[in-house]
Amino acid sequence: MVAEHIESLDVERIFISRAEGNTRRAYVSSISSAEEVLSNWSSNLPRGCEEGCIVKLTFEDGVHFSSYVLLTGSKKRVSLVRHLRTQIRNYLSRGEKMVQRAVARKTACAFEGIDRNYGKEFLLARYVV
Repeated sequence: MVAEHIESLDVERIFISRAEGNTRRAYVSSISSAEEVLSNWSSNLPRGCEEGCIVKLTFEDGVHFSSYVLLTGSKKRVSLVRHLRTQIRNYLSRGEKMVQRAVARKTACAFEGIDRNYGKEFLLARYVV
């Protein structure tokens, strides 16, 4: 059995903003730059403090992926790649009710401009994160 070749698409741009309070924003063009911004913001939070951020990725084909990232005031580097891959897997395996609950808890992610019937493997191979 031969696996079908899936053309992978890179991130074109990333918009990051604080979800509450502080109005900081950043526009970057790579995952590593986004991780650097988030790590910097996280390390500047007081110990024990949490703050949410919205991360919006735009891929080369115009598909948008939005995610909520919780910063915890940690000095650890933020792994946006791990976070996004986990959210993509969860997004595709949840029913509609589960997605609505996750949105209410601000732990959800969303694709815009893509068929939700695509499999996890296809999305993770096509959209390079």
